[in-house]
Amino acid sequence: MKKYLENNCLKMEFDLRKIKSEGHFLREMAYFFEFPSYFGDNWSAMDDCMRDLSWFSEEKIEICFTNAQTLEENTKLQREIQEILSFYQGFWENNDQKQVKIIIQ
Repeated sequence: MKKYLENNCLKMEFDLRKIKSEGHFLREMAYFFEFPSYFGDNWSAMDDCMRDLSWFSEEKIEICFTNAQTLEENTKLQREIQEILSFYQGFWENNDQKQVKIIIQ
């Protein structure tokens, strides 16, 4: 997992390879995205945070979720993560707050 600035764009790479459970995914997301203290460690709270991202000062953010195929061992978890990440893709494509691009690989 890494974060860096390139051409005034915050680039973030979140590796899904080691994610083994819903709780693990939520904790890693909270840590990586520096969710605010009100984060409640559940899908609804993550949803609120991922549709906000106001604590990042950059106006352009590119988030790449890598190794999504490694979640196939846990079909339910893979489906949940794929659905929620796809939702965020659509949300940020139609949003004027920030320029956020989400890539799932």
